[in-house]
Amino acid sequence: RDYSVLYLMDGQNVFIQQPATPGEWHADETATRLIESGEIEPVIIVGIPHSGFSRADEYLPAELIDGVQPSADEFVTWLETSVMPRVERAFRVKSGPEDTAIGGASFGGIISLYAASQRPDLFGAAIVESPSVLSKNGYMMSLFAGGSFNWPKTVYLGVGSQEAGTSDEAQKLNERYVAAIESLAAKASTSGSRAAILVGQGHVHNEPAWAERFPEALKHLYGKR
Repeated sequence: RDYSVLYLMDGQNVFIQQPATPGEWHADETATRLIESGEIEPVIIVGIPHSGFSRADEYLPAELIDGVQPSADEFVTWLETSVMPRVERAFRVKSGPEDTAIGGASFGGIISLYAASQRPDLFGAAIVESPSVLSKNGYMMSLFAGGSFNWPKTVYLGVGSQEAGTSDEAQKLNERYVAAIESLAAKASTSGSRAAILVGQGHVHNEPAWAERFPEALKHLYGKR
């Protein structure tokens, strides 16, 4: 049997908790539980580690942080020419966008949605958690919400109700983040994408929040229909 494959960004935090991080995605335990319960089809998950200091350069298609050298297009090319062929040689994975998804959180969510939009021949679905769409005066929000943006056929969007923090000063920004993701979900739906959104109540911008929302992301992409 051959399997669908999901490529997840920030692979260091997908399967285990690293030192100095608040948690992990628990991707392996969650997928195993949902597969064994019959809630999703079997899937192979590949965690792709970021490079560390140059993570923002890898993941960003624009200079959202001063001094960053946006290298998202080069990163997607590396996925196509190095990572995906290696995975396809080593595992029984299906090829083609209908069986290939990409996902991530924060900047990892940015590159996932960007990659799926730019290369629909590679990725047919995306998991987009807590994307940094308000940075640099909302540059990525303008791109993703634009009329010419190519939404993937299936997309899951997640955000925390306290994305920017729990202080009183952060509440207005929290509301803006939720409104932005809701707007993107509506845009995706009107563009013909099979879209889902989850606002995690009390969730902040960290791995435990993404882990808690991950089951719904998997069920949206791989739930038996």
